[in-house]
Amino acid sequence: MKIIHAANELKPAGRKVCLAIGFFDGVHLGHQQIIRQTITDARQHDALALVLTFDRHPNSVVAPAHVPPLIYSLPQKLRAIESLGADMLLLIHFDEKFIRQTGEEFICQLVRDSGKIQACASAWILYSGTSAAAMSRC
Repeated sequence: MKIIHAANELKPAGRKVCLAIGFFDGVHLGHQQIIRQTITDARQHDALALVLTFDRHPNSVVAPAHVPPLIYSLPQKLRAIESLGADMLLLIHFDEKFIRQTGEEFICQLVRDSGKIQACASAWILYSGTSAAAMSRC
C-alpha cells in the first residue's frame, strides 16, 4: 500500500478511484467492512482502492478537551488498513486549516486533485452533511 499525503500525489493514470473515508481508529469490523467494500468496488470497476484517513483524531482540533483515548497508534492503524488490501492510503493532516473548509469543498477539492471518484463509502460524508450528489457537482 502506497501512502500519500495530498490528493494530487494520487495520479490514477486514467483509472477511476473508489474511496473510503474515515478516522478508522481500531479498524474494527465496521471499518473493515467499509474498506473491504471499497476494495471490492475498485476491483469491479478496474479502479484504485483508496482509503483516506487523518493523522490525528478530529477532536484534537475541534474539541481538545474531549479527545478519546485511541485504540491504535497511527502506525498500527496504517498496518491494519494495509492488511485489508487497499492500493493507496491518503493521510490527511487534520488541523485548523482543514476544518475551515466545508464538507462539499473538501470533496470537490479531492475530486479535482485525484480524478474521477467512482464510489465513496463513508460515514464521514453523512456526518458532515455532504452527499453523493455534491460529488457530482464538483
